[in-house]
Amino acid sequence: LSNDKQSMSFESGSYLPVLSWVLTQQKIIIKNVSATIHFSDKTVLSLRDLNLTTRHAYGHSRLKGSAWLLQHTPTAFVVIADMQLDPQALTNASGHAYLSAKHVLPVQWQGFFPNTHYHVHSGVGDIELWLDLVKGHFLSLQSALDFSDVTLTREGLSKRHLMQTLKGNLAWRTTAEGWQFTADQMKWQMDGVRGPENALLLDYKTSEQAYRAFVKNILIEPLLTMDVPWPAVI
Repeated sequence: LSNDKQSMSFESGSYLPVLSWVLTQQKIIIKNVSATIHFSDKTVLSLRDLNLTTRHAYGHSRLKGSAWLLQHTPTAFVVIADMQLDPQALTNASGHAYLSAKHVLPVQWQGFFPNTHYHVHSGVGDIELWLDLVKGHFLSLQSALDFSDVTLTREGLSKRHLMQTLKGNLAWRTTAEGWQFTADQMKWQMDGVRGPENALLLDYKTSEQAYRAFVKNILIEPLLTMDVPWPAVI
C-alpha cells in the first residue's frame, strides 16, 4: 500500500488479523490511498483513489468504499455493507452487502473462477451485486450484468466465439429443500445470432439430488452449432 510515498506490505496469512483489528476500531476513514496487489499467480492489480469509511459499535459494522483499478480501461468499484459481526469470528458474519463494478475486463478475473473449459480473450461489462449473509453462509444473491464484445474459445479448440451482447438479472437463494437459481430479462447476441428476451429457472432438491429446469425460449439450431459436448441423442 502507498500514500504520500510510504509503503507497507502484508503476508497472505496476516490479512485476517489486520481486518480483525480494523473492525475493532470505532471509526476509520481512509482517503486517496494507492495499492498494488501481487497474487501468487503473478497477477498484479493496481488500485488508485481508494477511499474507505468504516463504523463499528456493539457488533454492528457499516462500511462504504470506492476505488479505481488502473488499466487501459479503468474499472470503478463501489462497495457498501451493513453487517453484524464479531472481529474475532469473521466467518460467522451476517448482514447485507452491495458491490458495483463498472468497465470490468473479464480476461483478468477468469483465474478467480472454477475452470469452465472456456477461455475469455476480450470483452467489457458492468456488474451490480447484492448479497445476504447469515452466520457466514449465503442466504441469497442477486446481480445485474451487462457485457459486450466478449470473445471466447473452448479448451483444446481454436474457433473463437463472439458474444456481442449479454445482459440480464440473475438471482440465487437457498430454499427449505435446497437452492434455486433464476434469471430474467436475459438478452444475448452471439456469433451474429440474436436470441429472444429470455427467462430461466433451475431448482435443486438436496434430498433427491435432482434438478428441475425451466427455460422460456430456446433456439435449438444455434445451440447445436456451438462447441458443446452434447449427448448423442437429444
